[in-house]
Amino acid sequence: MSDTPLAAADARTFLPEEDPQTHAAIVDLVEELRKGGRPVADSPALLTGPDGSPRLPLPLPIYEALLQVAEALSKGLAVTVAP
Repeated sequence: MSDTPLAAADARTFLPEEDPQTHAAIVDLVEELRKGGRPVADSPALLTGPDGSPRLPLPLPIYEALLQVAEALSKGLAVTVAP
């Protein structure tokens, strides 16, 4: 990652998935999160790459932002992330 400050030009819009399987996976994720609630865990959520590494702990605000993104995408909404 770069140490340069983020600017509005660094904003990125995430569009809803056109692939039905990927969209279904997002919907399933949101449904599972709703079913289980959001209990406070003894350990933080982890971000794991597609190959299984690295496993990085996610601070709660990042975790909550990812939940909001997943929820919006599951509804077919686009999401813009901007500094």
